[in-house]
Amino acid sequence: MSYDGAASYLVLRKTTNGNWKQIAEVTELAYTDDTAKQDATYRYTVQARSKRWNGEALSSYHTEGLSVTTPVEKLTRPSWKKVQSAGYQSVKLSWNKVNGASGYKVSRATSKNGAYRTVKGKTTTGSRSAIGKAAAK
Repeated sequence: MSYDGAASYLVLRKTTNGNWKQIAEVTELAYTDDTAKQDATYRYTVQARSKRWNGEALSSYHTEGLSVTTPVEKLTRPSWKKVQSAGYQSVKLSWNKVNGASGYKVSRATSKNGAYRTVKGKTTTGSRSAIGKAAAK
């Protein structure tokens, strides 16, 4: 909804128990909040700003706002490209890229039903080698 004479619109956001904070000022009748965190609930409202008659005026706004919960991004499981011996006590693993992933955690178990332990906390590539004695543990 546009307001006659509005020069811009203030976009306000708050968390469930927080206070309203201005996150943007726009001239369009739409806004995308790229700063929202996943799996968070926010309330949004808009206030019109006018600069008529050599002054500034702000409209009222809906004090309850509209509630939105951002989704949790679901990543697909990486698929294997190749698993091969890379020499004495060494294994080379490679997998296909997962869209949306910013990194990969590589874990290893010593038996089919064994507990997994992290070998590499975060790698941004699609491959990892388990080298030397670490591979034998």
